[in-house]
Amino acid sequence: MLSLLNTGVRRAELAGLTWSDFNFRDCTVHVNKSLLVFKDFGYQHTTTKESNDRYIDAAPSTWHLCSNAKNAGSRYAIS
Repeated sequence: MLSLLNTGVRRAELAGLTWSDFNFRDCTVHVNKSLLVFKDFGYQHTTTKESNDRYIDAAPSTWHLCSNAKNAGSRYAIS
């Protein structure tokens, strides 16, 4: 997901993406949460660092890779 990192999305935001955040029709990704890891607690979705809800455009190569992963039955958008 290197092409998404080039958009300025933070690592925790990238890790927090779910398939519902991908709009394949409009070629946008909805960034509205982060995935945090807590020792002795596990994983938790939380708001983004600055609580900014935004949509980003992604390169066509990103859509091709994401589409293949989703069609292959991948549970997570980013793994």
